[in-house]
Amino acid sequence: MAAMNIEVELDDYTLKKAVAVCEREGISLEGAVAVFVNQIAVEGSIPLNGGMLALRKLGEEAKRNGTANMTLEEINEEIAVARRGRAERESGENQPPVK
Repeated sequence: MAAMNIEVELDDYTLKKAVAVCEREGISLEGAVAVFVNQIAVEGSIPLNGGMLALRKLGEEAKRNGTANMTLEEINEEIAVARRGRAERESGENQPPVK
């Protein structure tokens, strides 16, 4: 396995805060950096936070559903239609009579 030493310059404040967070999570700063680099390799992008991953997954789902290129107006209309349908179901409107 090839190895590389990486040197990073951090100010004292950032270093102390990062070390404290890592200690709280039960990992060394070096271990956290290694995890980060491994995630870059696995994801093929920089894993900035879970929010980015969630946003990417939502985009992929929208592509699968054919909704990725909807305009804001189309999205709002879809929401309005869904809300009207829910309101009708909850109020009993458009329900077949019970025999």
